[in-house]
Amino acid sequence: MGILIRVLDNFGYLAIWSALWILGGIWIVRRAFNLNKVEQAMIGLATGLMIETWLANILGQLLPVMTAFWLAAGLVFLAGILVWLPLSRQKLGALFQITISPWQWVALALLSYLFIAIGRGLSLFDDYLTLPTTSLIATGDIPPHFALNPSIRFDYHYLVLLFSAQLWRIGNFHAWNSLDYARGLTFAISVVLTGIWAKRLTRSTMAGYLTGILSIFGGGVLWLLLFLPQDLMQHISWNIQMIGSALDTAPDLLGALQKPWRIIGGPPIQFPFVFLSGISTTSLINFMGGAGGIIWIVPILLILIHNRGRNWLAWVVTAIFLASFALTSEILFVYYAFGIVLVAVIYAIAHKTIRLPQKLWAWLITMLAAGLISLLQGGVITGTFFSTILGDLGIDLATPSYNAFSFYLTWPPKLVSQHLGILALTNPSQLLVALLEIGPIIFVLPLVVIWGIKAYRAQRWFEAGWIFATLAGLVLVFVQYSGTGGIVPFDKWQSSIINLCKLYAVPLVWLWAKDRAEILKPVLSTIFMATILGGIVIFSLEIIAVPKPTYSYYLTSLDARAEHDFWNKLPQGALIFDPDPYRSPVIFGRPTDSSISWYQNTPGWQKLFNAPNPVDLRAAGFSYVYLDLNYWDQIGPSYDQMLQSACVHLVKEYTQDTPSNDFRRLLDIRDCK
Repeated sequence: MGILIRVLDNFGYLAIWSALWILGGIWIVRRAFNLNKVEQAMIGLATGLMIETWLANILGQLLPVMTAFWLAAGLVFLAGILVWLPLSRQKLGALFQITISPWQWVALALLSYLFIAIGRGLSLFDDYLTLPTTSLIATGDIPPHFALNPSIRFDYHYLVLLFSAQLWRIGNFHAWNSLDYARGLTFAISVVLTGIWAKRLTRSTMAGYLTGILSIFGGGVLWLLLFLPQDLMQHISWNIQMIGSALDTAPDLLGALQKPWRIIGGPPIQFPFVFLSGISTTSLINFMGGAGGIIWIVPILLILIHNRGRNWLAWVVTAIFLASFALTSEILFVYYAFGIVLVAVIYAIAHKTIRLPQKLWAWLITMLAAGLISLLQGGVITGTFFSTILGDLGIDLATPSYNAFSFYLTWPPKLVSQHLGILALTNPSQLLVALLEIGPIIFVLPLVVIWGIKAYRAQRWFEAGWIFATLAGLVLVFVQYSGTGGIVPFDKWQSSIINLCKLYAVPLVWLWAKDRAEILKPVLSTIFMATILGGIVIFSLEIIAVPKPTYSYYLTSLDARAEHDFWNKLPQGALIFDPDPYRSPVIFGRPTDSSISWYQNTPGWQKLFNAPNPVDLRAAGFSYVYLDLNYWDQIGPSYDQMLQSACVHLVKEYTQDTPSNDFRRLLDIRDCK
């Protein structure tokens, strides 16, 4: 009974907190924008989520974390009421006349459950990064520091991690659960919003469903290589340089096409590499890493509301959307800013005047305001501003940034695949592979260009700016990125082109084909099925993992027990020595001091790892040690004695009855001088 009461209490808090920002968001949207009644509630939910999380980021830097989280939701609710003032009886009645489209909310509920269940069954990609960072954010470290070296700022697009941290604290979840909930919910919202937009554009419910399906399953068609002659496939394979997990899968492309993708934390039946893409990755893979599905919420919101503002409130909401987007995808934020400026320049040149239309000026001012906010609110843009611009001015920063990067011109022009490395567009084999990794979706680009021109002529400035900026980004095939994250972060500009085509593909092809010959429709349907085939295969394997939720590939039930007992309870500022440095920040909400980057340990930490003398550990600044059986066996009997010295105190031990007799021990070494 006590457990049931606690569950109901936690759910009750979460329901109240969610209701505050959902209602506030709906009321704000109804007051700020001219929208169809059936669109208002869903767009309002997404609006409330983005505004509340953005406010939580600002307030979390000034106030205790729980105060910030609740106050952010309360402010959204209060703002939703204030924009309706003065409240007459008629307005008060209208306030609660919220039109609900049942199918939208049924779709949201089902998709959320599906994606959350998949996320809980799988632990892929960057859990080593996102779980520790979420844990630190949940303790109030906003903006977060590098979990493996707290003297360094971790400038990251952390908005979804902040939303996850709020679910963690208010719903009393765990890191591994809250992150799955945050990613699953935001991905579901983005899919439903995409369907709403496509339906509005085409006036077809079926087009809305197909757009949603494409946003989930759409990807590359590398599997078409299997139908080429063996000699040609071998020749192509010789021209491809495998990297990362693809290289772990097989030394060459031909071998990888016939093998499962070798990654940690995959489903019980591993993903076939042939149905994956390093350029146009299906959203079913993408939503489980990094920013997750939240990266698409703001773009779809802006497409839905950008030309439907009623008053000044619409511009305030738009500025907050853009500022929050800078904490989600800094590259796309820069694209949007560049796009609005580009449209203004084109207009000024075409009309030979600097007297721009009023709404275009409003967009420029709104983008400028969001840009100024992004310099100070935290994240990659803030870190770049402080470390690069201020550093160039000779201003010394007390806390250095994790990120470092540079750009340089390159030839030949190239695309970047997360699996196949740099693909030169002048190399026929690499060009073919690049096109197959992108998939048929790229052939929608001419229709998108035409639509962008129409948007410009109709003075739909945001839409035109987004399309023009993305197309202008094609020049980046001549630019190479080098930085902390290797070459992979630079593929985001490629993703922006592909995702733009995904967004417009079904609506524009639908409008183009509806009055044309019937023979086109089976052809287009076949192309559509080819585009989503890889995603369907991925999905069919992901659902096999649903019945057995997992913590992560480096966490076990023993760690979950330690997290339950000690998360955020050790002294502030305590450093924990853990042979698996990713683990202790998640479990205890306290950082460690082990690494230069997520991928490279410091020489000093490596020396302590090899010879963990408690006096040396304490001298290096560590207060606690967290051990497992594997490391205990690895360090040998001589070091066993060191860790069992009089100054070392066992805080708690966790064991389980398994063939390995694995354990976890939390040791206090603060008395070791």
